[in-house]
Amino acid sequence: MMSLPASALYAALPETEPTAAGHLDRIWSGSFADGARQEHDRSELWLVSWNIERGIRQSEILQAFRGPLKADFCLLQEVDLHTRRAGRRNVAEDFARELRMNYVFGVEFEELAQGRPESPAFHGQAVLSRFPITRTRIMRFRHQPYNWRHSWLPRWAWIQPRKGGRMALVVEILLSGQTLVLYNTHLESKASDAERAEQIQEILEDLRTHYPADVPVIIAGDLNTQEEASSPVVDYLRAAGFRDVLEGEKGPLRTKTGSRRRVDWILARNLRFSDARILELAISDHFPLRVRLALPPPPAILPTDGTRSVHP
Repeated sequence: MMSLPASALYAALPETEPTAAGHLDRIWSGSFADGARQEHDRSELWLVSWNIERGIRQSEILQAFRGPLKADFCLLQEVDLHTRRAGRRNVAEDFARELRMNYVFGVEFEELAQGRPESPAFHGQAVLSRFPITRTRIMRFRHQPYNWRHSWLPRWAWIQPRKGGRMALVVEILLSGQTLVLYNTHLESKASDAERAEQIQEILEDLRTHYPADVPVIIAGDLNTQEEASSPVVDYLRAAGFRDVLEGEKGPLRTKTGSRRRVDWILARNLRFSDARILELAISDHFPLRVRLALPPPPAILPTDGTRSVHP
């Protein structure tokens, strides 16, 4: 495994209260893990990706994470911070504290009808991890096909007036000297698949720019994309070497409650995976995905005496 340059990602920013300037680029973070699982059996790393519909049903979500969704990494979409609808809570921090995990939260949108003048409200992605989060950043898409600002309409909550744009929260996790890279994203719902494919291409461009080809990577989240022969989103990811963790599963594969649509995905590269499944928990308007991951073995090291050895 090649080492990653320190400049690959910005260091996670400490948690601070939002201000009027620069809050769309701010990252909230907290460390609540006890450190007991720094060294871990590589065959038992569980990852969940879930659009939690703002995290309003907190107690039920926590119960799921303590039970069938117990995981080492949780990639969450549609997470609220200081919104009226979620009780002005920091949803990601509440979950991390209760589950004894580390977390980062990145802003996708300022919710203009959900905040107060003294306390803006936000909506975005979060990653929870039982392991150290070494670096993180927001990768906001250049291509934003839909204008959520609605500046010509009243700031009524049902209209969802917003400031910001779709993005990926990029996170590095350190595991026994190896780095796992997570792209937690939510592609635009009010767009065509071709437009969402432009956003996926930006993620793949970012990946090529910042990381060596052999780094273990997960791209996951609400891609608002169904698996069809004509889906350019899925085509681009597969062409880049990513595998759907649910590949080979017999359909229909649905992740939206009340429909037969699959819009949520976990795709892996340079990782072994098994036991992937969709759990039909009616706690959000999306069902969660859970998969077991195994990192590849560490690279061989050639000692100076010419004999061959590997990392333990």
